[in-house]
Amino acid sequence: MKHSLLIALVITTALQARFQEEAGEAPRRFVPPSEAPSIERVRIGLPAGRGGFNAGKSRNAVWTPVAITLKAGSHGVPANTYRLRVEAADSEELRYHYPVEVPAMEAGTEQTVQGYAAFGSDDTSCQVRLETTEGQWIQAKSQAARDPVGIVRDQDLLFLALGTSFSSLKRAAEKPEAADKAQGVDAESETGRRQFAFVEDVEAMPDRWFGYGGVDVVVLSTRDPQFVARLAQDSMSARRTALLDWVRRGGQLVLTIGSSRREVSRELLPRLPLVDAKVTGSETLKAFPALSLQWCKMGVQKAPLLNMEVTTLELGNGVHVLVREGDRPILLETSCGLGRVIVTAFDLEDPKFTNWDGQLSFWTKLQQEISPLVAPRGAKAVEGVRWGENEERDDLRDQLRANLEAFEEITPISFGWVALFIVLYIILVGPLDYFILKKVFKRLEWTWLTFPIAVVGASVLAYVAAYSVKGEELRTNKIDLIDIDLHQPQESKDPNQPEHRGNTHRSSQLYGHTWFTLFSPRMGAYTIGLHPAVDSWTDKVETGTLEPTFHLLETGVRPRTGAQGMFAKPFEFAFDASSVRDVPIPVWSTRSFGVSWRAPLPRKAWLDITDDGGTIRKAREGKGLVGKLTNRLAGVEWTGVCLFYRDRWYSLGSIAPGESRRLEPLFAADAQGQGKKIAEWFNDPTQPLAPGLPLNPTGRPINAKFEMGRNGYSLMKTLLFFRATEKPIRSNVGLRDLDQTWRAVSRPEFPPPINPRYRDEAILIARTRLLCDRAEAVSVHPASPSRLWLGAVPSESGERPTMPGILTQETYLRAFIPVAD
Repeated sequence: MKHSLLIALVITTALQARFQEEAGEAPRRFVPPSEAPSIERVRIGLPAGRGGFNAGKSRNAVWTPVAITLKAGSHGVPANTYRLRVEAADSEELRYHYPVEVPAMEAGTEQTVQGYAAFGSDDTSCQVRLETTEGQWIQAKSQAARDPVGIVRDQDLLFLALGTSFSSLKRAAEKPEAADKAQGVDAESETGRRQFAFVEDVEAMPDRWFGYGGVDVVVLSTRDPQFVARLAQDSMSARRTALLDWVRRGGQLVLTIGSSRREVSRELLPRLPLVDAKVTGSETLKAFPALSLQWCKMGVQKAPLLNMEVTTLELGNGVHVLVREGDRPILLETSCGLGRVIVTAFDLEDPKFTNWDGQLSFWTKLQQEISPLVAPRGAKAVEGVRWGENEERDDLRDQLRANLEAFEEITPISFGWVALFIVLYIILVGPLDYFILKKVFKRLEWTWLTFPIAVVGASVLAYVAAYSVKGEELRTNKIDLIDIDLHQPQESKDPNQPEHRGNTHRSSQLYGHTWFTLFSPRMGAYTIGLHPAVDSWTDKVETGTLEPTFHLLETGVRPRTGAQGMFAKPFEFAFDASSVRDVPIPVWSTRSFGVSWRAPLPRKAWLDITDDGGTIRKAREGKGLVGKLTNRLAGVEWTGVCLFYRDRWYSLGSIAPGESRRLEPLFAADAQGQGKKIAEWFNDPTQPLAPGLPLNPTGRPINAKFEMGRNGYSLMKTLLFFRATEKPIRSNVGLRDLDQTWRAVSRPEFPPPINPRYRDEAILIARTRLLCDRAEAVSVHPASPSRLWLGAVPSESGERPTMPGILTQETYLRAFIPVAD
């Protein structure tokens, strides 16, 4: 028997190799387990500093690093031979895969690679599977559900320290909480906890920008010269690129430049251009009165900070001084793309600083300055959904998804109608059937025939009614927020960064945020990709550079539906999450996604800020701006145009294609209704950014009720300047990085200047007309900055498939405009 099985296996393998050879494929080779690498350890989340390798911090519903340690077999690991699949589940308990390449390894060595997963709920588990590139299963390692202590809640803030443990940072966070509890105030229940992760090894840093998705603030220490040198190596290019890209997309980072200033200046900053500043040397300051008495608000009775070495810096454009001792700036602030960088010109681990009585006050003030605003928990606290409760959450991300799930001509069926039809159905198949057969036909035995007829008839009637209400067409609601940074980005001298390969590092950048929901009229599996509208909105980018990043637009709470079937196939994200394949959507159901993408602006940008006198500049008397704005986006009208400058906002109305608008009248003494405070913008009676009547390029009729229900613009206003709402009534969990209030208001400076200081920058907000029509007509319309691919992905297909069904498109614009002197 054994010999027969062996012979059958040999014959089967030979025939398979023969068929593959005839088909032009390389024969698959069986890999013995002794030759394959093995999975040694798996850690979910960012290192937490305790509990060894397995301890990690993670959030729900955002991409989370999964560190996988591999050990090579006796024959080593050739390149392009194996791959890993990280498997997890979304909030509906549908399983998915994220692929990871296995690098070449020498025999007997260990190496840690980074995978990523987004967890749908607290109890979602993770499995890592090792297989050959041809699909042969090698090993699977299951990971138990994450430790609840390591899960960062919605209202919590996560600080990530790179290059050090920063124990003083954690102590500063714990001290106010302890004081609150001593006074009987439960700070955690109001605004959440401050949690911390620590990465002291460069290789443990995420190698993809979305690996920082759960982080609120990164603190990058450069005190250790070995850490700086390691981070600056060519082999760590992916780690540097990930960190820089995360900051440019809205991340917040604290950078220390102290004793390793030479290594930072010569090796790190040229490859990681976070700030436009040049290190010129160092100087020992005898005292720090501005830092001690004004920034930290310490009493004169406490010991001051004395005789500490600081780095001397030559500041470039856009760098604002927060604290200055004499003529030496020691605490700085600047923008990096959409992100915010605070620079300390001294080591935060210098013994003179760590032994100083005011260090905890310093950290507390710094955390208050750079931490995202967290709305207090109210009656609808973000705590998850208990059994039997509705899933309604008062968070901006969830409200955005709810808005996307409101489809034209599809009216939700209330529970009352459902209950009524259930009662009628029970009456039909029960008492009514019995009464008719007994009293009319007097043939109760016919129930074997009438019962299935009644069931089938009721089912057919229900399906016909549902199709008449919900329709038979695929429907898509899509929102694009386009951020453009007209500041020239700091040039990176790292040739390995993808933006260098695309030759885009000298161009102003466009950052796209796309959210969309698909309504499927039938059960199906969807393959989805996205690319920007090249030439009109963005410049061309080489294939493989600046790929979009997909994620599921979810809440991170318990599932809304039942678990996935036993034999259902998991859907798959592409490498780098640049697309998603075979996502199942049940009949008459929806699925929501988010996409983040970046591209250079065209050489002839569609927002022109020049006139005969140059770019937009300050007025001579110091009040207002001089210059003009021109809409060069062909065929697209801007509506609800507002300009934000120095704590105020100014309305420009609508700007037609090719039209220019001078800025001087906005600041004139007789200007009516201009120069209002930013807080008044959210509830202004003129309703800036309201959608108005939609455009329908093919002339398709629009449902009037649908027009009245579009309120996404009010959510978008809050997202753009969340901190400016002062007392937000909703929380902002997953979209905190969109808040750019800090760029529009006065900046703190110590010693305080005579007049408030502002960034030399104006912010333009606008939207395009709402589009609602046949999906393909809307996709190719000039007002659509990104185009969805259904059934194919851009990296595998040269031509985009025709978009089916109906598409509703909303587009919002935000431009950061440098202001010249």
